[in-house]
Amino acid sequence: MQAKNNVLSLWNENSNKLMRKIKHFLLTLAFLISFTTYSFSQEYENNSLFLKIKNNVEINFEKKNDKIWTSFLKKHNILKISKAFRSQEMQQYYLVETKSNANLITIIEDFKTFSFVEFSEQVPIYKLFFTPNDPQYNNQWNLVKIQADQAWNINQGSTAIKIAVIDDGFLLNHEDLASQWH
Repeated sequence: MQAKNNVLSLWNENSNKLMRKIKHFLLTLAFLISFTTYSFSQEYENNSLFLKIKNNVEINFEKKNDKIWTSFLKKHNILKISKAFRSQEMQQYYLVETKSNANLITIIEDFKTFSFVEFSEQVPIYKLFFTPNDPQYNNQWNLVKIQADQAWNINQGSTAIKIAVIDDGFLLNHEDLASQWH
């Protein structure tokens, strides 16, 4: 009987270890899937790159005209290189503008051959979203049902437009309406 209990105990212990390993694997897999989905969903500008020059390197792209550099610009259909930002802290960042048929991934790789380049990367497209700031938003099932938050990202309306939706009444002194009532 003791041997049977030892076997069952050992089996339970091993199955628990196996279950923990399976859970760990599934959690890791879920994280990787969500990470790759997120990382590949970013949109980028079609014809531009950011270029970061190494610190303590001063370069004037307008006067740089050696054969290797000129050949590089022509090969990659680069139209213009200009400062990307005005701030003093960001003076080493440049915006590289290309023709529409340029292969940005190849240009990024080829920029690595220049000793003065720290890195280059595609210019991300940032999109603004107007999310509600109403602390009671989660309690308003109707706004969620009609997907109002998505509409706010398209058009925020105007103070010249007046809209009222009334079922069977409203409070004149409600905090959202008190200053709006005419």
